[in-house]
Amino acid sequence: MIILEQDHVRYLLYQLLCGLKYIHSAGVIHRDLKPGNILLNEKYHLRICDFGLARVHEMGLSQMTPHISTLYYRAPEVMITWKRYDTEVDIWSTGCILAEMLAGKPLFPGIDSTEQLDMITELLGSPSTEAVRGIGNEDTKRALENVPRWEHQTLHQRFEYADPLAVGLLEKMLLFEPQLRISAEEALRHNYISRYHDPVAEPVAERIFDWSFNNDDLTVDAWRVKMTFTPVHRRINSLNSPGGESCTNNLDIRPVKPQTGHSCWMISDCVSDESLVDLLESAPILHDLGQTTVVRLSKDLVLKGGGDVLPCEAKVLQLVASKSNIRARRVHRSLHFMDDTKYFGTMGYIVMDYIDGEPLDGCWRDLSDEQKMDVARQTAQMIIEMQSIKLLEPVPGPFKDVAEFEGWFNHKLDICKTYKHAPSDLAPFKFTEFVLTHQDISPQNLILGRNGLVWLVDWADAGSYPPAFEMAALCSQSQFIDFIDMVLSLLPRYPWKNSN
Repeated sequence: MIILEQDHVRYLLYQLLCGLKYIHSAGVIHRDLKPGNILLNEKYHLRICDFGLARVHEMGLSQMTPHISTLYYRAPEVMITWKRYDTEVDIWSTGCILAEMLAGKPLFPGIDSTEQLDMITELLGSPSTEAVRGIGNEDTKRALENVPRWEHQTLHQRFEYADPLAVGLLEKMLLFEPQLRISAEEALRHNYISRYHDPVAEPVAERIFDWSFNNDDLTVDAWRVKMTFTPVHRRINSLNSPGGESCTNNLDIRPVKPQTGHSCWMISDCVSDESLVDLLESAPILHDLGQTTVVRLSKDLVLKGGGDVLPCEAKVLQLVASKSNIRARRVHRSLHFMDDTKYFGTMGYIVMDYIDGEPLDGCWRDLSDEQKMDVARQTAQMIIEMQSIKLLEPVPGPFKDVAEFEGWFNHKLDICKTYKHAPSDLAPFKFTEFVLTHQDISPQNLILGRNGLVWLVDWADAGSYPPAFEMAALCSQSQFIDFIDMVLSLLPRYPWKNSN
């Protein structure tokens, strides 16, 4: 059983209600809200997903079905075939989710609809006479009239250790009669989450959602294009973590056709840096680890941002594009600035190409021997090409010049000699040649494209180093030994020690 901190419960509930306010204003009922359909990243940013059962509440009563939502979170009017149901079913589900966050376990874990309804009436009391009249199924109505009567229990008894404000809001959500339940918009103004309430950051839809696409008779390829996330113009509402501020900006992503004739996407110059920064908080997340986040801007662009994103990565990628044929993301824009609101103080952002493929670490085991060798061959070719790109003297890490760089390595070498981890007659390091080095070539940083081409990503540690450094870094990878062995077998022999 996991009990969340109260601040986390408030913040997650606030985001969930913001999402409900928006979709309800568009005339959409989700109809299957449950923890399994709520996405959460390590920054506690929340997204509602799985709209497979969603419907417009104006579709008509005949099109509404009682066979919706997961049982634990199903509203009573759905189980007892009410004459109609509306957005209030989502509020009931939200109340069940809030109760689960407070208690660490489901509130109504029934094994079937009968037991589920018994649990609800035992806690909330039997439905009123007016509520029973609203039931459309006569058999259900008679069954309810004949079951034992339960008196209403106060939820403060069930949740005696929870925040009283949270329980107060819960009581407004878990009402048997749907028309008496609080709405998402009203709940956002409740004292329990009032610290996050900001009308500017809680938008409503500009129009009722158009479901006419359900009637489209399209080919499979046409549906694929339609389902791709490709916004041309979208309004961004950022939702920052507790205590942060929100802002609204416009993003202009325009399709263009370069001279090659292949369509691509670009960020318009009129899009401000602030708009791009805001996107990191609101666009679909592709990768989120540590102080680095990658989000999807369009079908062809991603935005990488965070405290670990340094300006040198964009410069290295631009160097790779200008001096090689290595398959790496193209940089469309980069920025870097101080941010006093962030723990790490500086934040970097890079707009790059999106690569349609799968990270190699997730598919390597499923590849055939022939496919594995082809991947290793492409990887080795990229390493060979990088080794051919001669660069000027490096200033890697904390070292001010090459002499200090050599001194640091020779100090390590002396320690190894002292403890007999290296031959005593090994000559000191003297670096005279420097090449482009990725330093982190591994299946985690290789993407196998849909067309079989391999792309090398995450150039954050790349720079100018002696030739053998790439192979040494490759050998240090502890996973996917068969992949490393294949790549090394395809590389020419580079010197692993100085031969003065």
